[in-house]
Amino acid sequence: MNPEERASVVERLHLSRDIFLDAVAGLSAAQAMYHPRPDSWSIEQIAEHVAVSEHEMFRLITSQYANLDAPASSENEVGVRERALDRSIRIECPEECRPMGRFASFVEAILSFTAGREEAIRFISEGQDNLRMRSVVHPYAGQISAQECLILLIAHPRRHAEQVRDIKSAPGFPS
Repeated sequence: MNPEERASVVERLHLSRDIFLDAVAGLSAAQAMYHPRPDSWSIEQIAEHVAVSEHEMFRLITSQYANLDAPASSENEVGVRERALDRSIRIECPEECRPMGRFASFVEAILSFTAGREEAIRFISEGQDNLRMRSVVHPYAGQISAQECLILLIAHPRRHAEQVRDIKSAPGFPS
């Protein structure tokens, strides 16, 4: 990444973190645990999923990759970002990222997400790695460049912030 691209990525990492944190801010325990439908996730479960996914994608980017002989093309990156943010496209959650009660509380899940995001911001800010020279196997997207995986990592909390907003506007959401 050149310095301008690196700065843009860091800015987007901050922005998507802030969008998600704004969506979950100030919730009571009852609000965090509310299910709008019996088959849907609560905001607490969404927070767990976002935190676990953050750490898993970061692990792919930083330690579970294969080096490429030549940089991956950047032409798919815009499409990856658009598809990741398009909630009309249903994405099945990988089993390893499903909510299973890993955290003692909603707050603990949010703190885990925040810590993971800070680690990603530091890695991008301080690193010189060319993520287009790495290939990863993402559970949903398959074999992609680490740069594309980074795009998914950035977009993922934004996607779920919209889901949180939908829950908060659902009939019966606790006041």
